[in-house]
Amino acid sequence: MGRLIMMIIAVCLLTSCAQTFFTVPFKYSSNSHLDFRSAMVTLNTPPEELIFDLSKFFRKQGAIVLQREKLDYRLEETTNAFACWEAQNENTQKEFMTYSVNSYTQFQQIDRKTAYNKREISPSCKIFNEVTTGVRDSWLLMVQFPPEYANKTIYRPTSSNLFIFGGQNQSLQGITTTSIAEKVQIDITTRLYLWAWESDDGKTNIYLEGRPVIAQVEATLGYSIGWVWWKVSNGYRESEVIRSYVLLLQDYDRERSTY
Repeated sequence: MGRLIMMIIAVCLLTSCAQTFFTVPFKYSSNSHLDFRSAMVTLNTPPEELIFDLSKFFRKQGAIVLQREKLDYRLEETTNAFACWEAQNENTQKEFMTYSVNSYTQFQQIDRKTAYNKREISPSCKIFNEVTTGVRDSWLLMVQFPPEYANKTIYRPTSSNLFIFGGQNQSLQGITTTSIAEKVQIDITTRLYLWAWESDDGKTNIYLEGRPVIAQVEATLGYSIGWVWWKVSNGYRESEVIRSYVLLLQDYDRERSTY
């Protein structure tokens, strides 16, 4: 029995039994904090003119225009769009809570189905459809802002032998991990996506979404990042950027109408 207990201890040492995060999902965007309708605005400026004016504006601000493309589709809300966002956001906030207390155990115990079931929608629901019918003038602008830098002190593990025990041919070796403090700097920026399309009444509908980019990698479902960076990678910064640019677009359209 004693040997079994020591084997369990050794496995824990080797596999980090402590139920805390080492990495967290790197998948969040402005939608994780801001509902999509707050990221939409309707203007009088035609889509093409708006996109080219914004391209000039962003370049003057030091941003890089990564993509400017005329599209053969427009965005259209699904019938259960807001319920879908609410369910996604409910689960996202639960995930953020587990990161804030650094509890991987609580993360594993999150019930993600209830958020969808109580709204009678599917977990595969979508907020927008890409509609190819009735497309008049539709554009996508993708911009990346100049990077900023974040610093953290991390503890780089080093390993050394702890024990070897047992009889002949029955030895069990374990390790203990010590760590060395190390300062790490990463570059952080925001990639802005802006869709603009002409509506049936001749106005321009705009939807904006911001996604964090860290060390040249954009937040994407299935990616991970170190837990120490979760606060700078959770999309909050991007939601504030979107709020700011919604107001800027409204000001731009108002000033343009006075020409």
